[in-house]
Amino acid sequence: MNPKTTIGLVIALILAVFGVWWAQSSSLSEQDKSTEATRLLFDPPLGEVQVFELVVTSSGQALRFEQEEATADVGTAKQWKMTSPITGPAEQHLVLSDVDRIKRQEYVKAYGPNDPDRPGDEMTSLKNPLRIVKLKDVEGKTHVLRIGATQRLSSHTYVQKEGDETIYLAKADLNAELKNGLSDYRGKRVMVFPQAEAVRIEAEGEPRYTLVKSGTRWLVEQPQKARADSGKVSSLLSTLANVNAEKFVDENPATLRPYGLDQPRCAITITTETRVPREMPATTQTQPTEPEFDVRTSNFRLLIGATVEESTFAKLADPASTAVFQIPLATTRQLMQSIDELRDRKIADIGAARAQKVMLRSAAGEVQLTSENNTWRITAGLPAEDAPAAEFAAVDDVIKAVRNMTAVGFESAELPTYGFANPRAVVEMEFEGTVEPARLIFGSQTPSGTGLYVRNDRENFVAVVKADSADAFTVSAASFLPREMLRLDSSQISRLELTFPEWSCAVAKEDGVWRFVEPVQGTAESQAVSNIVQDVSMLRGRKVVALAADAAKYGLDKPILNLSVTVQSPPPAPAEGEESQMPPPPVVHRLKVTRQGEHVLAMLEGGKTICEIDPKVLDDLKAELLDRRVTTLDPSSARRLQLTGPSAMTFQREGDTWRLAGEPTFAVDAAKVTRVFESLRDLRADRYVRYRGADLKEYGLDAPAISVTAETEDGTVTTLMISARGPKDGERFAAVASQAGRVFVIGEDDLANFSLTVADFQRPG
Repeated sequence: MNPKTTIGLVIALILAVFGVWWAQSSSLSEQDKSTEATRLLFDPPLGEVQVFELVVTSSGQALRFEQEEATADVGTAKQWKMTSPITGPAEQHLVLSDVDRIKRQEYVKAYGPNDPDRPGDEMTSLKNPLRIVKLKDVEGKTHVLRIGATQRLSSHTYVQKEGDETIYLAKADLNAELKNGLSDYRGKRVMVFPQAEAVRIEAEGEPRYTLVKSGTRWLVEQPQKARADSGKVSSLLSTLANVNAEKFVDENPATLRPYGLDQPRCAITITTETRVPREMPATTQTQPTEPEFDVRTSNFRLLIGATVEESTFAKLADPASTAVFQIPLATTRQLMQSIDELRDRKIADIGAARAQKVMLRSAAGEVQLTSENNTWRITAGLPAEDAPAAEFAAVDDVIKAVRNMTAVGFESAELPTYGFANPRAVVEMEFEGTVEPARLIFGSQTPSGTGLYVRNDRENFVAVVKADSADAFTVSAASFLPREMLRLDSSQISRLELTFPEWSCAVAKEDGVWRFVEPVQGTAESQAVSNIVQDVSMLRGRKVVALAADAAKYGLDKPILNLSVTVQSPPPAPAEGEESQMPPPPVVHRLKVTRQGEHVLAMLEGGKTICEIDPKVLDDLKAELLDRRVTTLDPSSARRLQLTGPSAMTFQREGDTWRLAGEPTFAVDAAKVTRVFESLRDLRADRYVRYRGADLKEYGLDAPAISVTAETEDGTVTTLMISARGPKDGERFAAVASQAGRVFVIGEDDLANFSLTVADFQRPG
């Protein structure tokens, strides 16, 4: 290599190294200077910004945003709207963030025109800035900020304000922080409108309907007049106002055909009405005047096109918004609800209005109920001429049945097969403050038998309801009579007599204690008696079934149970100086009870009605009232046990040891013998079959299948006899020898305690 060439390369290398060192040193020097205190770039601070514009010079793209007044459903804050290169909503948080970033931007260094350290354009790029930001405040003043290059080896940016020759070193990498483009700033919420101001919704295509707002309610105007479900309409409006574009697929399509939008499947138009305060002329009047308003009408129209996989093409029918976008298929389904889904499914629109008159007509007869001074009366339908008071709960049940009845579906036309010419039931109700009554006609069942046709005459539509919906209205006038049967002071009930077809019994209170008195004397089963006393002291029917005159029709001429309840009132308190008076004669209330299928019916002697009562009352009346304990054995003094049945065996206690008779080497488990004595002590009859005079042979107890004889130290002998059969499966007849003629029933669990073999008593090991 030529020496001159070598020297030249060395000098070039030295110069290059020096250049890099100088550049880095210069940058580091500037960095060191940047540690000075920061200051606001715009001082005094900018006020409210009305327009924000961002120009990216490399692409020439200019993004412009303007603030507009907020609508009723987005609060008090103003909203940013994109006005260029397209018109539409903007992502509020991004615009707010970037505007706030510029307004609050700080700088760390300022270079005046004569500053010796002022960087050149090759370093700042401010002659051809990378970005230009324009802010226009509410007073119309525009502030322009030119954004140049980022300082080398730092995150600071060179900027310059229009009209100011100073170069500022902003304390931020503004090129990185203002990197958002059109797709980022563009609002995904494609149709913004004030939901509270919507007054009309029109769907064209499939579905097709028109909804209009009347006061606070929504009504169906087309395809036929009806009530709309305001909750579902509100949900539809919310979905429309919050439709978000998943993706913008074509900004300015040459044709809408590829997207199915040339003939959209559905077009939904929302009409809003905004009340704008009218400016009033100046006046000298001192009295305040009522404000006046102008109504501004706006339309928002969404077109829904073809579906591709899980998305649907859509666009706004707005010349300023030509873009085609995609929305989720789930959103499309919410928007394209049928009119049946949007209709109010309540059959009668009676709300909370107070009913004044109810009229029913069915095969059970005609009934008229009238409210007089807040009391319901039966004014037609009963044989009597007077108008007895009606059971409030019964009338309320009818009103609730009308108020809560909902449609399974709606029919577009009325057909003769619906059976309205020969209705199953007709309901007519008059309400306070209304002229035209609500009138429902129930026709025949649907072909499947699961539904029932009903026509609302006042609103002129036919619907299908559940098949049993008319049951509440196919009732007689008697069903509205009072349901209360007995109301007694439980402490004054002194005797209960129960008569069944084949036997009877009675309990009486003696010195405050209930005793079993008929057909034998004994201790009463206190809880069972208490249950009956509680039942009859406040006996109330679930509903009135018929008048007492129809007793034979309901089997109450031959009831399964007659109950007599004796009430003994205390003597009246004597006046001062008078002797104690005799108590009044007892009063006896007699109740007849029977069962029809799953229903229990009852009628009070001398009463007007037959009522359905709680089945538990009959269960309580059939419960055993004699003390169900059958022995008073004391296991601690057990001496001898003899069993016959599966095995015959006798055990004898010798001191603390039990022996098996005839086999002294048999290892007896003493605990198992004691357990038999305890089972005898704890044995309780399920119920008594005969209290006295029973023929043991009739029950298989003359030769019992099992016999248990227990003897105690005092010589008391208790013998339990168990039959091989019982009144039904799982039960056995039984008797105790000392209680001659008394037979009771025990269950399987008790039987198992005495069905024992010798091996059951052997000690393990």
